[in-house]
Amino acid sequence: MELSLTLFKHLKMLIILIFTSVVFLGLALYFYDDFSNKTLVYLLILFFVLFMLPVLYLHYNYYENSKGVTYEIEKSGLIIKKNNIKREIKIDSINEIVFFMTANRLQKSGYSQFAFENYHYAKIILKDDEQIIITCLFSDKIEAILESNFKAIKITKIKTFYPVI
Repeated sequence: MELSLTLFKHLKMLIILIFTSVVFLGLALYFYDDFSNKTLVYLLILFFVLFMLPVLYLHYNYYENSKGVTYEIEKSGLIIKKNNIKREIKIDSINEIVFFMTANRLQKSGYSQFAFENYHYAKIILKDDEQIIITCLFSDKIEAILESNFKAIKITKIKTFYPVI
């Protein structure tokens, strides 16, 4: 299975933020006459700080750690392509896979309070202590993909409030 970053995958991860923003702005415009301008500005700042800023920072953080890389995940190992250089990692050189995810993502809960709760990443630790990061920008099912292909590898899941790399 080949995983690469595409515009569609970026938008798919941002869909909750986009939906929340549209609903919030729609409600703000609907109730515009009921609020003073000062109250509306405070609500917009609060929305930006609580919802938009954390997601945008996570998205940027994940993109910066993943741009220009393509992964091919197979049962025999992992192939990393970056800058026209292909590197093959055999399954026997992988020591552990660690997933960093929020509690809602860990419990597979459909309800989330913040838009960043769907962001998560996997850290593949090799036997020589090198680490490879695969983020959810490649696939929101990265957990299932890695677990199904690397069944013999130790997998650890770490709960984190804000899964920044």
